Amino acid sequence: MKNKITPWLQTIGILIPFMGSGFVYFIRSLLPNLGNDAISNLIFQCVSIVLINTNPSYSKLFKGNLILFITTYSYFIINILYFFLYNTADGGIWINELILFGLSGAYLIQLMKVDNKIQDILPYAILLLSLLINISLLYSILSNPYYIIGMRATVNFASNTSGKFSGNPHIYSKNGLIAVIVSLLLIFKNDKKFNILQYCFLWICLLLGLVCIFATLVKTTFLSLPLVLFLLILTYLNREKIKENKNRLKTIWQAFFLLIIPTILFSINKITALFNQYGSIGLKMLQKSFNSLGIGNGDTGTLDVSTNERVYNFKKLIFLLKNQPLEFLFGNGYKYFYIDIPILEVFIDFGIIGFIPFVLFFIMILFFSFKNILTSNNIFQLFLAFYIITTILTYFTQGRPMDYWFFIQSSLYIRFLGINGSKDSLQ
Repeated sequence: MKNKITPWLQTIGILIPFMGSGFVYFIRSLLPNLGNDAISNLIFQCVSIVLINTNPSYSKLFKGNLILFITTYSYFIINILYFFLYNTADGGIWINELILFGLSGAYLIQLMKVDNKIQDILPYAILLLSLLINISLLYSILSNPYYIIGMRATVNFASNTSGKFSGNPHIYSKNGLIAVIVSLLLIFKNDKKFNILQYCFLWICLLLGLVCIFATLVKTTFLSLPLVLFLLILTYLNREKIKENKNRLKTIWQAFFLLIIPTILFSINKITALFNQYGSIGLKMLQKSFNSLGIGNGDTGTLDVSTNERVYNFKKLIFLLKNQPLEFLFGNGYKYFYIDIPILEVFIDFGIIGFIPFVLFFIMILFFSFKNILTSNNIFQLFLAFYIITTILTYFTQGRPMDYWFFIQSSLYIRFLGINGSKDSLQ
């Protein structure tokens, strides 16, 4: 019994840091006295480490991706050195960041103890967790009397300090994309033949993921969607012709039409209204982005705040390059300037010595991703390859390159990307 349960416990431990933030937010909305951000995150991250280590009998470390390890941890070491020696962050040295550095290293070490065969069940665990998080978002929307279509959907929870409600739609948008990716792969790329009810469940997970993507209105995810579909088509280059899977495809589309046709018939008016509403929202988002970049009609009332801020920050980067060029050899210091474009913040904070390993990591995950797409039949390997697209887009659009999420995602890539799992199932 223990041997059957252990891989699932390890899988939950692996996924809590990777995609569990949405679930943490939902728990915090139900339990407002759980603690502040730092305490609640620390609790869940420690639980993750304990769950991954539920099989301490492993005395050896499994092989990971050495190239990604070298590039990532060269950059990681630079982060730690600058954190102690050249810390320009507000408030100086934060104990929270020290703890997260330690947890990042511990997470990778524990991952190295996990057997490669766990890749067999990871896609199903990802699907179930993404479904749970998507349902929590929909529950939050439906129970919020102030929510209207066009608002960015998120799970809101009260701050322990200010008492105001806040949330992060980006987390739920990424989770929606995760649900779309893993559902598509299990529907179209899985070697197992599901029955019509199982395919119906996969289509439901896929549609809920799309609903959450459109409800959260995050532009990075909208950019990722067509790329995911393109990559799915690309994977068929190394497979047999679609005609040879005719019976399987027939069951897939029967399940789709069994769900979609009744939905359209019973709610065609609402669907039409939604298309019109989101079409209008999409045009406004484009107009705001163009105006912020200075290529629109210049109407200051339709500026996208986030895009406008990045344009301003980029101009400051150019100013610094012109006036302090030598500072970009070793950088200006840990968290010197928040530009909200991670790949450029690396250059500002750590200079060329930090920029080189970061970009090399960027190039290598792209290389291994496309190698997986063209040669791998493993669902989890393909999932990583697809998900890396949104990771790369994030490097150019949002966040900080020294945050916990970066090292957690990197650890997952180091451990599994390009490392094939066993054909022997853990289930």
